[in-house]
Amino acid sequence: MSKPPPIPPGTPPGSSRAQKFLPPGDLFTSPEPTIVTTVVGSGVAICLFHAGRRTAGLCHYTLPLCPQRTASSARFGNSAFRALMAQLEELGCTAEGMAARVFGGSNISLHASPVRSLGDENVAVALKLLETTGIVIVEQSVGGNKGRHIAYCTDDGTAAIRTL
Repeated sequence: MSKPPPIPPGTPPGSSRAQKFLPPGDLFTSPEPTIVTTVVGSGVAICLFHAGRRTAGLCHYTLPLCPQRTASSARFGNSAFRALMAQLEELGCTAEGMAARVFGGSNISLHASPVRSLGDENVAVALKLLETTGIVIVEQSVGGNKGRHIAYCTDDGTAAIRTL
């Protein structure tokens, strides 16, 4: 029997927050209070919160870069991030007022490799995208060799992480 997901900090008992599971290769934005859960291994979740608008979103990508510049898929870090930013901008958010949390990028392979792992590549893409847009990273839990279960609250930008 699996454990129930962790309750994010600040969640009052009997909270009326909606709940949403975010699968790999997808993204979610909302101005409505929602607890979004996802599970990352070598993939990365970038969680963005705009305090002034009390609006947030996140993407969960599994591969670092889309091989075709014109293609768009949330499976790839660069295109998932662009789509996430576009949706947040439609909700009135700007990069200037955002804070980021970055999770994932584990090396879940059974064999250590001297070359950079897929997880390392995914994390590098996230950090570069956030640096380029000037979004401050307020929390990160990346690397290692275990997956993570994330519960992210869109109305206050908090997250609860459980190592798997």
